[in-house]
Order: sequence, then C-alpha cells, then structure tokens
Amino acid sequence: MGTKADHDLWGQVLAIENRYGDRGPDVLRQRISKLRSAGDLSEAAFWSEVASCLNDLHSIRFDVPAVKARSGSTSLRDRGTNTAAF
Repeated sequence: MGTKADHDLWGQVLAIENRYGDRGPDVLRQRISKLRSAGDLSEAAFWSEVASCLNDLHSIRFDVPAVKARSGSTSLRDRGTNTAAF
C-alpha cells in the first residue's frame, strides 16, 4: 500500500473481483482480520470499505433482471421487455 493510487476504492473493488471472483469476500475478510491483528486499523478500515463495495457490486450483479432471465426459460426479449439498457 502506501500510495494514494492504492487507495482508489472502486479500483481495488474491481481488482479484487477480477483476481478472486466469488472468493473475493473471503479473501478480504482474511486480509482485514490480519490487518486488525497487526494493529493496522486504518488499512483494516479501508479494506472494510472495499469489502462493503464488493458486496454492493455482487448484489447488483446477482439482482439485475437480465441475470434472472438467463436462469429461467424465457429471456427478456421473449417477454417483450426492452433490453436496450442492458
């Protein structure tokens, strides 16, 4: 860490998502725990924010109608839903 670029919140969220995928939250929990144990509370607070944003990203990713439609038997297009925004 150490540089301001490293503390780009959403940049770190996307980096964790790209590198670890669905394991990202577990990786962050371990990182936060180690930082707290080492007494580095400011870094632990930052990574806690990253974890919160990653959780938000996963909520959005798994809650959009297009994702739900892919898991069902009909697509948004089949139901006449405007898919231009997706």
